[in-house]
Amino acid sequence: MTKRIFKTTLTKAVQNNIISRTEVDQLISIAQTFDPNGSKVGNDLLCLYRKMTDGRYQAQAQTIKKLSAYLDKIQVTPALKEHAVQTAANIQQVEPACDLVPTGLLQTRTFVANRGPVSGRVVASGTKVLSRYYEEDEFRLWDLETGAISRTFQSPTPWANGHTLSTDGETFVTSAGDEGSELQIWDVEQERLLAQLPAQKGLVRYTVLSPDNRIAYSMDDRGRLCAFDIERQTKIYETEKPDDWGCDAFALSPDGQTIAVGTHGSREVILLHAADGSEVTRLGPHDWGVNQLTFSPDGQQLTAAPGGGKAVVWDITTHERAAELSDHMTNQYSAVYKTVYSDDGKLFATGAGNGRVHIYDAETNDLISTYRGHRRVVTNLAFHENGRLLATAGWDGAVALIDAYTGDAVQKVEVLPEMNMRFQEYVEDQKDNGDDYRGLSIDKRTQYINEPNGIDFSGDTLVTHWKDGVIRLFEVQYA
Repeated sequence: MTKRIFKTTLTKAVQNNIISRTEVDQLISIAQTFDPNGSKVGNDLLCLYRKMTDGRYQAQAQTIKKLSAYLDKIQVTPALKEHAVQTAANIQQVEPACDLVPTGLLQTRTFVANRGPVSGRVVASGTKVLSRYYEEDEFRLWDLETGAISRTFQSPTPWANGHTLSTDGETFVTSAGDEGSELQIWDVEQERLLAQLPAQKGLVRYTVLSPDNRIAYSMDDRGRLCAFDIERQTKIYETEKPDDWGCDAFALSPDGQTIAVGTHGSREVILLHAADGSEVTRLGPHDWGVNQLTFSPDGQQLTAAPGGGKAVVWDITTHERAAELSDHMTNQYSAVYKTVYSDDGKLFATGAGNGRVHIYDAETNDLISTYRGHRRVVTNLAFHENGRLLATAGWDGAVALIDAYTGDAVQKVEVLPEMNMRFQEYVEDQKDNGDDYRGLSIDKRTQYINEPNGIDFSGDTLVTHWKDGVIRLFEVQYA
């Protein structure tokens, strides 16, 4: 962290009434005492100060103790240490940015499937949740307020998947079919199939709607892209199969102008014009194939999650690497599975196979905090609309609500305690053999059920959906 970035970050804190100008000068003075550039020490002091000014941290003495231990570690002189500790101790605590202090999660409602487990992504829009139950190729629309099924949609074609609900909750689209797929357009209110349009020849993996809900895009596993006009119920274009790549990750920019495709074959990210499917440029190659892609809310950055544990942030304007984040690279099970940005674009988070969640400053790409509460792969992340709370879920059958700025858990809930108990027994058996359990599966049934499909916030309601066939709702509780 350079001195300029350090000062810029603290200036923003002043503007948000989180810290005073005098306190900024004190912190900068401490940082410059040890390092003229305000780099490593400045970053650590800023993290410590965030803890001191958080409304849930009343024990300032503990923070000072941590600062003192760090100063000993970097071997500063006694005089400088006394100056730094005394200055930090004189900083007065301020009110947290949010008057409401979260205290935990309360499970309020469950939606139980009558037939078969939940399969594929469950999407939320306002007070509506759309889920698919395989075996019957049936979609169900749930009302979050009543907990009742408000609509049921039966696909006339098997292998329905890749469903997306419009932001206004009036339309949803899905692909169907194996070899020789189609795009289905449904009217939610009338519970009626409006159109079945021929799509790609391969198996469609992704279906998304444009921000204005007027165009649907579908991408198959071989890299063929189709665009459809929802109102006119016609296909706009279909691209040819690329010679050198297939699709393993897919994202549409917030302005609807750019499509990003992640590949394993070439290990690149391919940027396409959404208007006609033509190629813009290629980003990479990466060390591994790309598993997941996420645009920042302003569309200026794209975070790629390759399989090797190193997340890469790309500048969409210059097409240059803005950062390479290797914090997850602790062992062979460190692949990054999920990346997500906060709604205000200030933070982004990554979840990985080593069970860790890292939170970064989206402007500087500096690591802010780390959560280590999961015992297995973290595959799902969701920011609360306040930009501070982050929900996480993983293969250990647990969901956690954490403070993104500190990495501390507000609460962790064992959603599937029975499965988690079986996993613990398995871990103990493996420890006797000296094995690293994180990369090993239990029996296939337990691993399958423990895996979450996704989590979404709708206001203070956290919607979680797992492959055991149950959608569980939690409410954020405040003091």
